[in-house]
This record gives sequence, structure tokens and C-alpha cells, in this order.
Amino acid sequence: MREAIGATWIFGIVIVFIVLFTGYLAFSVNYAKAFTIKDKIVDVLEKYNGPGKRNSSSFTGPVLDEINAGMKSIRYSSKGSCYNVGLEVFENDKTKLQNRSKTIMGVTNATAEVYANSALTFKQSKNYHYCVIRQQQDKLDEKSIGFSNYFVATFFSMHVEIINLHLNFFVTGQTKNISYPVDGFLSFEE
Repeated sequence: MREAIGATWIFGIVIVFIVLFTGYLAFSVNYAKAFTIKDKIVDVLEKYNGPGKRNSSSFTGPVLDEINAGMKSIRYSSKGSCYNVGLEVFENDKTKLQNRSKTIMGVTNATAEVYANSALTFKQSKNYHYCVIRQQQDKLDEKSIGFSNYFVATFFSMHVEIINLHLNFFVTGQTKNISYPVDGFLSFEE
């Protein structure tokens, strides 16, 4: 009887380690995809000096095309909330987030949307594949060069169906300062 209980415990321990190891591998693969596409987005934004021109209500052009090609090549499909990213960037200051909401772009496939509405509206908005937040540097005077840099966030998630647990994470990065950025973001309102 004693050996039967011992075998049951050993079997349980082996199962727990298999589940933990499999979970760690799944987490690592998802994190690597998010990190890879984040690096690709930062490189493309620096290459084209920003996200590109704005046509009517969305962005189009070589920037999004090149990023989408990278997403397809690694089969990246995770989505997340740009609102949560904005809160992180602006240090949980909801007033500052609302004032700067026009500098946040959420992108799903080839469609990019800038949050022109209040932060409350985009809190309930759909999830996006990645977010780009423009952070404009202050000019010293009117003759000085304008600089911007872009904060980029990509997402990865973990689903544990057994206990009905869904966790969503994001990976962040930032471009170098870009002089005379080419973008269609709306201006800051502070």
C-alpha cells in the first residue's frame, strides 16, 4: 500500500512539472514574437521618420505595409488595449492621458487609428495589434528643430483554460529622436 501512494505522488509531481515546463515554453515563444515585432516596428519608424502621412481618418503607406509583412512572417496575431499602454506611459495619470490621447495610435492589420476622442471613449475601444505613442520634445524656440520619438507597445497573452485564466502583457520600446518627423498625428493640446 505504501508504494502505491508513493507512485501516485510521483506521478502527480511529474504532471505538475510537465505543465509548468509547457507553460514556460508557451510564454517564452509568445514573448519572443512580441519582442521581435516590437523591434521591427521601431526599426521601420526610424527608417521612415515616423508612421507616415494620414489619409482621411487612417494611416496607409509603406510603413504599415512593411510592419504588416513582418507580422505575417512570424505569425503575430496578439491584441491588447492601447488604453492600458497609455496609462503606463503617462504613469497612471488619467488627466494627462486624456490630454495626450490624440498622440496615441492603435493599429490592427493595415488600419491605424489615432484617438481623437477623450480617453474614456478609447478605454472602451477595441483591442489592437500594437500601439504607437508620439512623444514630442519641446522646442527651445521657433528656429530650433522639432524632435519626436515614438513609444511602441506590442502584446502577448496567456490563456489557461483549465482555471479560466486570461493574462495579457505588453512589450515596450522607444525610437531614437527623429528630427522633422513625418506623421499625421494631431497636435498636442495641453
